[in-house]
Amino acid sequence: MGLFDFLKSKPKPEIKTAQKITTTDNIKQLIDLTVCEEDAMKLKAFLGDKIKNSSEEEPLPDESMEFNSQEIVDFMAEKPVCFYGFFDWKEYSSEFDIYVRNAMKRNFGLEITKEKICDLYELTTIDKVYKLYEAELEKQQITLCNIDIGSDSYQIILVKNEYYEKLFAPVKKLGFKIEHFSEEW
Repeated sequence: MGLFDFLKSKPKPEIKTAQKITTTDNIKQLIDLTVCEEDAMKLKAFLGDKIKNSSEEEPLPDESMEFNSQEIVDFMAEKPVCFYGFFDWKEYSSEFDIYVRNAMKRNFGLEITKEKICDLYELTTIDKVYKLYEAELEKQQITLCNIDIGSDSYQIILVKNEYYEKLFAPVKKLGFKIEHFSEEW
């Protein structure tokens, strides 16, 4: 074999590019478990459009990064869709109360019957308040969870008790974990 034949047969190095996200199946599973049907359709269409409009030059990040993307947070605020509440650890508990009440009404058609869960001005941050919702939510067969993404913020999600166990698989596949409101966050 001559030198030129050797060079022709040598495999060319593979050029690696950023992985383009092609699925948001785990996020969609979470949406189906936690969001009313009308809002679930809107949010899944939004994710589908993001995938369709991505390119090799501008790929979407991996699915776990997409779950926390600012675009999803902005979409939820604009529409409004109550998929999850995104809160900084030091955010006022009154914002948490508003989110829980809105998500209960929008996603499940339920209302928190107590006008005042606690003194939100005295217990200012979420870490001091979230457990106080347990009795009210349990009466209505709803579980409050945090999706621990490894940061100092909270991704609060509400789910019917019957679907609680189904949250674990997609959350784990995203690289996160579920924290039940009976646990210390």
